[in-house]
Amino acid sequence: MDSNLLRIPWIPVKRLSGKKEIIAPWQITDNFQNDPIIGIESPRPDFNGALNQFLIGILQTTWAPESEKAWRKILTKPPSPQELKDSFSKLEPYFNLLGNGPRFIQDFDLTDGAEQNVSNLLIESPGGNTEKNNADLFIKRGQATRQCPHCLGTALYCMQINAPSGGVGHRTSLRGGGPLSTIILANTLWETVWANVLPKRDFEALAGNPQKTNPQDIFPWLAPCRTSEAKTGQATLPQDTNPLQMYWATPRRIRIIDQEPEQGVCEICGRMSQHLTSAYQTKNYGVNYEGAWQHPLTPYTRDKKGMPIARHPQPGGMVYRHWLGLVITDAEGNTRPAKVVQHFLNQRRFRLLQKPQGSHSPRLWCFGFDMDNMKARCWYESTMPLVDIDSQHMPLLEKNISRLVRAADLAVWLLRTNLKKAWYKRPGDAKGDFSIIDQRFWQETESSFYEALEQAIQLVEEGRDTEDLRREWLRLLRNKALEIFDSLSQTGHFEAVEPRRVALARLDLGKALNATSKIGKILDLTNKKTKAA
Repeated sequence: MDSNLLRIPWIPVKRLSGKKEIIAPWQITDNFQNDPIIGIESPRPDFNGALNQFLIGILQTTWAPESEKAWRKILTKPPSPQELKDSFSKLEPYFNLLGNGPRFIQDFDLTDGAEQNVSNLLIESPGGNTEKNNADLFIKRGQATRQCPHCLGTALYCMQINAPSGGVGHRTSLRGGGPLSTIILANTLWETVWANVLPKRDFEALAGNPQKTNPQDIFPWLAPCRTSEAKTGQATLPQDTNPLQMYWATPRRIRIIDQEPEQGVCEICGRMSQHLTSAYQTKNYGVNYEGAWQHPLTPYTRDKKGMPIARHPQPGGMVYRHWLGLVITDAEGNTRPAKVVQHFLNQRRFRLLQKPQGSHSPRLWCFGFDMDNMKARCWYESTMPLVDIDSQHMPLLEKNISRLVRAADLAVWLLRTNLKKAWYKRPGDAKGDFSIIDQRFWQETESSFYEALEQAIQLVEEGRDTEDLRREWLRLLRNKALEIFDSLSQTGHFEAVEPRRVALARLDLGKALNATSKIGKILDLTNKKTKAA
């Protein structure tokens, strides 16, 4: 059976016409002019994210442009499927999922690992303690135990790029356990993939050693594992590998167990397969990536020593408060967007991918698992608008958007605090999950934020003052906070509602949301009061 992931069709996609099919990676530009492929349609959202990263990685590895000018030329005249196939063919020996010799993103020579069912390759698969405590939520025990080669290859890659903590010596991904990924989304799959490819020099400047050009420096599964035992192993630093290994990292020692071909239905995609697989072996102390790695698809903060720390999804998901730091720099929060996002904005790629009316503008797709060590709490994904603004105006835009977001952060805190005052005699002792308050506030102010963002861009570009916009934003926050307060203050199973306590809490909330208070200082408003609702 041919299991070469650069040669065979294995990626599920959807065309503009609505037609769904399975393609090989080299077919992403097939029928581009008449019925282009618009996106990946896999049975799982994390598989969609992994497959997009796989394609971006392949293009970055084989088609990295020498300059931004070269990138633009290829965007307007995409390579034909045959051209892609010819360029990918050089790497085909490294991308066999099964068979003898090196196997795609698997351990080179593992023979003494512990046997596991392939369902454990799924990030949210219940572990032993989870099953013992009957706490498996996302995937139930006994599911996804037999997988077709297509889903198996995706699950394997998805595990390596997202690897969470897995017990002693089971290493996390190059970006840590369950990283946040951000991908520029365009109208077709080709444009999406190409929008996230960087010029060679920009990519190599991120991390890694460009002088290391041996195949095993890019694809670590071509040589014995660089293990990381405490006494005999070693960490893998950026200077130890080629920069491209950021897309092909192997923190987990995994090797699929050869089996007699088994026919049946894949328990992930539901399609018939002549070669179902049910087991793999694994061993701890795989590649331990340490040091100043900066993956091109992930935003980073900096620690006190200036070392980059990859961002990870948190409870509540990605809402507009995260737009600052994911799309443009959050100076106060010490967070910079992913390199592909920075480059996209700095090089004004937005207008190159902007389509006629009726199509989507380029946007940012943010996704990842919210992990609690080994346990996946939730999968989050969302899309956010991108901006097209000259770099000379960006600092002022960042300053204004920072004010809006900081004000909203304070407003939701004030709302939550004063609702507790209304509900409880001793609000400081209140226990429980109050996240529904935050979620409702962020959801109900989201569209207004993006409207304010568009206005801010226009005002900044025209050199006009934004005070009226900031004042209107405060009015909106105040009205929405009071509206939600009125809706929730007398509902729910809380202590007996006391009208006086509710009235005082509402009064405090209203006072705190005036221009003369702290929120007014955040928005840099004058001492004129914002009119009450």
